[in-house]
Amino acid sequence: MEKQWYVVNTYSGHESKVQEKLLSRAQTMGFQDYIFRVVVPEETVYETMKDGSKKEKKKYFLKKENLENGKPKYLQ
Repeated sequence: MEKQWYVVNTYSGHESKVQEKLLSRAQTMGFQDYIFRVVVPEETVYETMKDGSKKEKKKYFLKKENLENGKPKYLQ
């Protein structure tokens, strides 16, 4: 089966917690053979606002997994 990357949108500051929960849930549900890698970007990007303050941008993480019939097995 072909492995593909998927972007999962999370609240800023919760990326590591979501990564941990996703891997834990995959293991308890027996899907550790389908989710191969979960990556949380480490780079923090700040946007400078008009008033000079800085705002942190949203982060995303990626996962690589096998698909069956175009969907992850746990969504079928």
